[in-house]
Amino acid sequence: MEVILEKKPKKCYVERDVLREKLEQTREIAKESELMIVVGAKKSTTTNKIYDEAIRVCSNAMIVEMMEDLYLNYISRFKKVGLIAVEGAPRTMVKEIVQILKNTQTGDYIYEYSR
Repeated sequence: MEVILEKKPKKCYVERDVLREKLEQTREIAKESELMIVVGAKKSTTTNKIYDEAIRVCSNAMIVEMMEDLYLNYISRFKKVGLIAVEGAPRTMVKEIVQILKNTQTGDYIYEYSR
């Protein structure tokens, strides 16, 4: 029996597809949100592309690299908060942010996290 497997795309194509999918998720979440939180490294090109897309669709967005970047006084002004984490964002930090949003928000939060 002959088994024919698809060829894996080169890494750059895989990264572009992942980024394209993440940007689409960002747009979908941002459409429903008053504030977008992007969890990722501030110097990361991917984080900044996702942030740019978030701010384009939703006029309020912020990057959270460390828990100290999570300004609760500012966030609590919004009723609908969207959250998206870039690849490599610490899962424990994302879970902690979600828990904080649940405890401090009186409105809804929209969450997307994929690995």
